[in-house]
Amino acid sequence: MPLAETVDDNGDKTDKVVILCTLEDVEFHLRAFIVAFVLPRAQPRWLEFLIEKRSDKTGHTADAVLRRFAVDEKCCTQIPNSKRTAANFEATFGKGHGIYFELQTPPCKMTAMQAEEKFSWEDSCAILSYEAGKKAIFFLHSRGVWVCEKV
Repeated sequence: MPLAETVDDNGDKTDKVVILCTLEDVEFHLRAFIVAFVLPRAQPRWLEFLIEKRSDKTGHTADAVLRRFAVDEKCCTQIPNSKRTAANFEATFGKGHGIYFELQTPPCKMTAMQAEEKFSWEDSCAILSYEAGKKAIFFLHSRGVWVCEKV
């Protein structure tokens, strides 16, 4: 398994194992996210560019689709910057791993705080799905971080 260089709580560099996901897991979680949290009018475009036609050639278009923010605000609420802390993420999502998807790196498993740290350093959009179609985090570069939940 590949290693990623990270910094621990003391500021020391550490290596952590990156747990890669299968494409089947990612597709399952993406489809569930789209059906549960994306506005119906935007779902076909999200499905087309994030799953059905996803490739290096469509990456720019897929990124544009993510940035258009078609997430249903009835199910998704923005997390204020002051709440984007390890304690808050752990209280909301626990210490477990979700399925992390973005266009620049291979899909993998990580915690909410790991995803937050990665997101804060990159100009990208990402989805971290904990329970397919029920609980996820949507990281939107220009519009912050959103928790999406279906009860």
